Amino acid sequence: MAIAWFLAAYIIPALVLAGALYGGAYAWAGFLFAVFGQTLVEYVFNRAVGAAPVFRQEPLLGNVILFGYVPLQTVILVVALSSLGNPAWPWIDRLGLALSLGTMTGAIGITAAHELVHRRTAIEKDLGLWLLLQVSYLVFEIEHIRGHHRYVATPRDTSTAKKGESIYAFVPRTIVGTYRISAELERQAGRTGWRSHVNQYIAIQVAAAAVIAAVFGWQALGWFWVQAGVAMFYLEAVNYIEHYGLERPMLASGRYAEVDETTSWDTYAAITNAFLFKLGFHSDHHIAAARPYPLLRQHDPADVLPAGYSAMILLSLAPPLWRSVMDWRVDRRMLKIGTA
Repeated sequence: MAIAWFLAAYIIPALVLAGALYGGAYAWAGFLFAVFGQTLVEYVFNRAVGAAPVFRQEPLLGNVILFGYVPLQTVILVVALSSLGNPAWPWIDRLGLALSLGTMTGAIGITAAHELVHRRTAIEKDLGLWLLLQVSYLVFEIEHIRGHHRYVATPRDTSTAKKGESIYAFVPRTIVGTYRISAELERQAGRTGWRSHVNQYIAIQVAAAAVIAAVFGWQALGWFWVQAGVAMFYLEAVNYIEHYGLERPMLASGRYAEVDETTSWDTYAAITNAFLFKLGFHSDHHIAAARPYPLLRQHDPADVLPAGYSAMILLSLAPPLWRSVMDWRVDRRMLKIGTA
């Protein structure tokens, strides 16, 4: 069944669980696989197979895989926190486990949360928020839904990287901007003080941190924050890649052009989309944000990222190489849509 491809999202969690249980080299397995192994597998696989299959046939089973991920990550986080708080564990094992855990909660967990907070039912949204709580980034839900999707590819969007901006400048800017924009959106909605969802979310995160410290110890809390930082980096690195340098043209009316397939960079790399719930079909997600991930559609297969997300994240860490690969692609697209 084509939908079985999405079970690939469970590979990194399995590696992280092994690391949390056995330590040693296993503690590093999830992180190293995501950074290097997945990139290599995707390169070899894409040369043989090409673009990702379009998983439209079984959205019900797709949802089972998505919903099943939520308790799985929760259990793995609890097991990992127990190991991270264990004084007998060497610091090098704890570092590897924190990096692996943050890779899982950021690359896969936030992707699942992103899918869920866009859904229409309260329980789906709450499951998404539960995953975001596990990386202390609840405000992402506010800024992403009410800010990013409205202002994407405009100067008002904190999650759109400017052409020439390095990932090292973008990530801190967008994290600070996510809190700032979320607070502005709450004030515009008439919610201030304790009625503000931003303040409520921060209070919930502080309470969760207190629980972690009480149950697993202060060292575990410190490593929890390390994994949360890794997770945030993964999220914002993907944001950096998805919209780098893109701008919507300003119309004669003074409004920006509607969001379309030119507003995002897609990748139809098979492994990226199998691991990340078709996140690479990103332009269609912006066109129809509530569309479930198995139903996302492919757009122009000729104007896409040159590789999957794992390879593009590695490339972004070397800004001169990144610009040599991406800036001319930005210019070509902007010329095509008349904004150059």
